[in-house]
Amino acid sequence: MLNFKGIAEDDAERVRRHFLRQDKAPYFDVTPQIHPAGVHSTVTIHSKKDYIELQGTYLVMVVPYYEYEYIPFEVYRDKIHEVEAKDGALAFDYLFESEQMYRIVVAEKVEDGLALLLKTAVYAVDKDLYSLTPYIGDLHCHTIHSDGIESPESVVESAIKCKLDFIAVTDHNNYNGSALAADVVAERQLPITVINGEEYSSTFTNMHIISLGASKPLDDSFYNLVPTDEERKMSAAELTRRFCEEIHRNGGVSVMCHPLWKPFHADGHRIDVPVSLIKELLEDRVFDAVEVVSGSPDEDIMTTHMQYMLANSFGANPECTAYLGSTDSHTYSIDPICGKHFTMVFAETNSQEKIIEAIRNKRTVAVHIVDSLNALCYGVPRLCMLAQYCLKHIFKRID
Repeated sequence: MLNFKGIAEDDAERVRRHFLRQDKAPYFDVTPQIHPAGVHSTVTIHSKKDYIELQGTYLVMVVPYYEYEYIPFEVYRDKIHEVEAKDGALAFDYLFESEQMYRIVVAEKVEDGLALLLKTAVYAVDKDLYSLTPYIGDLHCHTIHSDGIESPESVVESAIKCKLDFIAVTDHNNYNGSALAADVVAERQLPITVINGEEYSSTFTNMHIISLGASKPLDDSFYNLVPTDEERKMSAAELTRRFCEEIHRNGGVSVMCHPLWKPFHADGHRIDVPVSLIKELLEDRVFDAVEVVSGSPDEDIMTTHMQYMLANSFGANPECTAYLGSTDSHTYSIDPICGKHFTMVFAETNSQEKIIEAIRNKRTVAVHIVDSLNALCYGVPRLCMLAQYCLKHIFKRID
């Protein structure tokens, strides 16, 4: 049974009776949260509070999520195991047979039956994902080096407050913002990774193109927004391909950003790229990635859904084109979507090199936090399922 240290016996029994009435998962840690599928591993449950310890024998049930029922101890009696507490904690071995979430229910015997201790969950993944770690970050934002109104240092500090693992500064036709942000992080040894970035635009088309992870900016000729006679003959698709090829030569990945910039503008002025151009570029897989979640207003989920619809309909499924989430923020410290629109990557480390590698290998999920209970996740289904678990149990972004 639960033991409450440091209080009188009568008080301890009263507190314990109240404690039995509710799920006590918030008072306990379950480690590790990610397990390898197909092999035995050990799950440990221990209290977060010094004054609470586990004593005696508990009933533990582990059930794959898609077989879980609301009243587990009546349905899955063959899956119940007795586990003896040791040193104030519970530890037990379990074979997680397949990749998915597993519900864990722990109860203790009381005079009139069973009392719930906690309900929680862990996740089992196959070998290719078990060696990776989930990281979250914003891959599109601006500073005073283009049309943002905050400094690179301020953006970095705000991203840390949003508990992001990485940030890409992508000023318009300007590489300096990301370089300065990286310098700030290196000099102050801040706990965040800066991805080299830039957002390219031209007078040829409304298409905006992001470069991520490139070792240098584009050649000066790409900044010349006055087209030559030869360039005037080029189609918007041809120009876009030129940009993406140059990004690749510089070691970066190319991103189609906000394909539906403002799908319904208040004054009726349409500023989006023609859908026919989006279709051609996505079908030809010109880009390494596409922003599915972008800088739409805080309560707008329509734009996210429409961008996903376009990407998926035009062949940019997440197995061939990485899905990304970002804010496109120009006011990071006060923008309400910062910390709500982001990309989750599954990478070996939180370094620029490994994050870019994860994007190239499509190990990304575009995330749009809707409210405290709901998050939209876009990517390969198995990664989206894992991402939703991570958002709730690891990053604590949803309840």
